[in-house]
Parts: sequence; C-alpha cells; structure tokens
Amino acid sequence: VESGIRTYRFSDGLWENHNVEDVATIEGWYRNPSLVLDFYNARRAQLADVRPNDAHRRIAELEKDWDVTVVTQNVDNLHERAGSTRIIHLHGELTKVRPENCCNDMDGFSENAVFDIGTDSISIGDLAPNGSQLRPHIVWFGEAVPKIDAYCRHISAGLSCCRTIQICEDGYTYIYYRSERCSCQRRKDYPYKRESHHWHGDFQEYSGL
Repeated sequence: VESGIRTYRFSDGLWENHNVEDVATIEGWYRNPSLVLDFYNARRAQLADVRPNDAHRRIAELEKDWDVTVVTQNVDNLHERAGSTRIIHLHGELTKVRPENCCNDMDGFSENAVFDIGTDSISIGDLAPNGSQLRPHIVWFGEAVPKIDAYCRHISAGLSCCRTIQICEDGYTYIYYRSERCSCQRRKDYPYKRESHHWHGDFQEYSGL
C-alpha cells in the first residue's frame, strides 16, 4: 500500500473496483477467465509505475549482516527490486504465469512450467508449451498454498535460535513463542472482523495459518 499498490483489504470489499470473488478466487477464474486475465494484466502493468518503499530497502539492507529470508504474501516484485535475494512468495508472483493444468497437487506443485513475463499481458488463447491456457502464477482463494511448508520450516528454524518471532500480516500481529503459547491479535484499525487464534506447542504442529 505504501508503494501505491491497492490491495483487496478494504472495508468496501472491492479490489480496484472489482469484487474479490470475481478476480481472486478459483471460482472466478472458472466463471470468467477473460475478466481475471484483464485484471491481472492491469496489476502487472501497474508495477512499472511503483517503486520499493523504505521498508523494502531496509529489509534488503539486513542481508549485509544477517542471513535473511523474506516470506511475504505480496505478489509484487518490490522486495526483489529493493535488493532482497531470498524471498518466498506465499501467494505467487504477479510477473509469472503458468499453464492452468500445472503447479497443483497432481504434480506436487512443481514450478517447472512457471515462467516470467515481466509486465507483459496474456489473453485467452495464449497457450503454454504443453498446449494449456496460461494463467497468472497466483494463489487464489480456494486454492492450496504450496509454499506454506517452506514458511513453517523457516519459522521453526528461526525459533530454534530466537525465543520469539513477531510477524505482521493480513491485519494481524502474530507472536510465536518457542515451545510455549503462540497467539495473534487483530489490529484495532483493521476493517474486517476475524477471531484471534491461540494455540500451544511448537510451530510445526500448527498448519492453519
């Protein structure tokens, strides 16, 4: 948001004047793939007009002194452009596309068929080498999050050498305590109502994030 990119997390339930259900769900893709492609083409083109902000740059600078892996829900490439070199995109990458019949549970979520198109557009009829329609390399609502295991591994590794880790995402601040209680609380200014979660034990035991 600070770099000028709007997200779907607004109280009106719209994302760039579109219903989230129409452009960010697997059902929306099945109903109207042309609309979804147009939407992400516009988001991709928008990347040319935005720049990394101070937070991106400061995170990248940490690599001068620390072993840093950035785990983000953001699908833009601003962390890369700021200089970060190890990034896990939980929800996919806006500049990449893939065949719609690949990178799923049938092929073990392999990214062998994923490729980068920069800020170019794709349309109905643009096919991958295997003959399948191209789609954005984005994890939509209703789809599995392939990289959640990698996320859990990095958090667990962090807890092996740190007593606590604080993560801010999706309107929540998550505090992880090694082998103790973990909790998260909703920010007071966050417009959506979601229950806070509490659980016990090591992070490896929790997979519902």
